Amino acid sequence: MDVFHNPKHPYTQGLLQSVPRFGSSVQKKDRLDVIEGMVPNLLHLPDGCSFAPRCYKKTVECTLSPIPLQPVSERQEVRCIHA
Repeated sequence: MDVFHNPKHPYTQGLLQSVPRFGSSVQKKDRLDVIEGMVPNLLHLPDGCSFAPRCYKKTVECTLSPIPLQPVSERQEVRCIHA
């Protein structure tokens, strides 16, 4: 459950921030958070990280080659060089 309580990948963070939380004490918003851009075509994925075109942490290294899985805890791995 670490992925829900301590997400490391920017895409997972964005997805979880876009979920409405009813009954929370967080200040009410007029709109939900969104991840800008379009989901890539699965038949034509970009080189490197598939999320790079939409990621706020993107660097050149993210677009050069496939990103390997990296352990971030005993029970969690992430495919992001900025985790």
